[in-house]
Amino acid sequence: MAATMTHYVSPNRLRTIAASVPKVYIMTGDEDHLVRPENSYHLKSCMPEAEFEVWENFGHSVFAQHPKRFGEKMAQVMQDGWNLRETSLQAQRTAG
Repeated sequence: MAATMTHYVSPNRLRTIAASVPKVYIMTGDEDHLVRPENSYHLKSCMPEAEFEVWENFGHSVFAQHPKRFGEKMAQVMQDGWNLRETSLQAQRTAG
């Protein structure tokens, strides 16, 4: 919420966010004129464990420009996140 109101999230807060969820995926279109790709590179620098991808010849609305590819990628990201969560929970059970 703070990010939408201030258009700023501190690097420390970004690291906290990345550490609190199983999977972070950052993507940008190389022709995005609404959110400059440099901003996505900044997010990646603050969240080094995040997966980062630049989609060539895409603007801001990648979901509308190539819905099948976007949907497949989102399904993969969600599955990866679920798998990481399950692995973490299993490790906690084993350690406990």
